Amino acid sequence: MGAYTKKLYRVLASKSGFSLVEVLASIVILGLIVGPFLSMFIQSARTNDFTEKVSDATYIANTQMEHLYKNISSRNKPTQLTAEIVGEGFTLAEHNTSENSSRFTKETDGHFISVKLKPAADGALEDVIVQVYKTANMDHIEAQMESIYSWKE
Repeated sequence: MGAYTKKLYRVLASKSGFSLVEVLASIVILGLIVGPFLSMFIQSARTNDFTEKVSDATYIANTQMEHLYKNISSRNKPTQLTAEIVGEGFTLAEHNTSENSSRFTKETDGHFISVKLKPAADGALEDVIVQVYKTANMDHIEAQMESIYSWKE
């Protein structure tokens, strides 16, 4: 047997243990090392949750925007667009005659969607704003997309 293994055997075979002070000191040191990592993991989980909510809302807004683009760009005039939007489950929330704009709302996948359509001055373009909210009272916006589409020529 080598000198190292004899020393290791002697330490392992001895009946003496750690003192209470040594155990408490090791627990304190371990707590000081692990504590910051735990707070970092908690903050990381919160950030992941927030990012997931924003990503979901952005996906819903993007999907709705693509659908509206398909409907608007394939038409010559805005004639039956309102009826088609209402047919997709939206309700007319408000119509502003001074701006000639309309806002439609719908609930889907636990989110509330607001679509505002406003014709541009020349009538060949349509300003489209899609907003996604978490609650029905629409007080906190989660995602918004805006674009200007042209009617089919």
